[in-house]
Amino acid sequence: MSKYFPAVFLVFFSFFNFAQAECGDFVFVDGSGYEERTPIEDCANPFNEDETNPFDSSVFVNGVEVIDGGELALPLGEYLAFTAAVVPEPFLADLGLFRQDGDDIEVIDDYFSSGGQLTFSATGTYYLVLSVMMEQPMVSQNSFLNKLVALIIPTAEAYYGDFFEVRVYEFTVIEEAVEEEEIDSLLLQYAPILYMHPDETYFPMNVESFIKDSALWEDGVQLRDVSGLSVQEFESIIESEDTSDMYLAYSNPDTDGAIDLNTAEQKYKDAVEAKEATTTVYVHRMNDSYTDSQGDTHYFTVLQYWYFYAMNNWGQT
Repeated sequence: MSKYFPAVFLVFFSFFNFAQAECGDFVFVDGSGYEERTPIEDCANPFNEDETNPFDSSVFVNGVEVIDGGELALPLGEYLAFTAAVVPEPFLADLGLFRQDGDDIEVIDDYFSSGGQLTFSATGTYYLVLSVMMEQPMVSQNSFLNKLVALIIPTAEAYYGDFFEVRVYEFTVIEEAVEEEEIDSLLLQYAPILYMHPDETYFPMNVESFIKDSALWEDGVQLRDVSGLSVQEFESIIESEDTSDMYLAYSNPDTDGAIDLNTAEQKYKDAVEAKEATTTVYVHRMNDSYTDSQGDTHYFTVLQYWYFYAMNNWGQT
């Protein structure tokens, strides 16, 4: 019998490799940039969706129902609420959000409760997966052994096990059109007129482009690299943390306290050519008052104009 063992092993090994190479991977990247890949078992049914379910369900994003095969116009980068309605009421119902990325499927969040909030970072094909347990499951005596085998042999697998009732909503996300806010006529009337030197390198720009191309540092420690800092996350940090010792590194983002004027200039030019950096003026109107020494109160209107530059190369001639 022993002479047949290599052949059997070869067949098993070939089958194992074939199963691994047949599909892409489920890809999960955590906040530190660590990437975990799990091979997909069935390209046609990667989430192990059931043909029929013993329940009726509807899922919603910000109150808008998700239709399987439909399209949703949503704001990118904003936290949106996900809710699910399941009848009859199950023992457990969770949602999972995934995005198609070539042959791979990005895992945004695989288990979160109805009412949870997530963001869409890009347009494209998404999957909202509803995983349901109608009754409380019995604990299997083999569960420990199964987990041990899974750790030793990382075989391809369906994302959701057979103990779940699974329903998948596939839909396309397009970016929601944002109506331009009408600018106050008084702000337009008194807006400063800037005359720039013909050899000027930098012009007032939008803050979003600068943040996108920067890393966040604090006391010599890089908190977020260029790829890991979004405008929304930056705003959240400003609102919730002490930022007195933080700064954004634009010209040389991976080196603490370093400034590279040539790199900064090229990054800015590239952003302008890509239409990511646009000439921008930030404006604000408010009413204010003061009381003079005679006790009379005077009311006035304040118009504010802010200009943000990527670099102040004051030594350039």
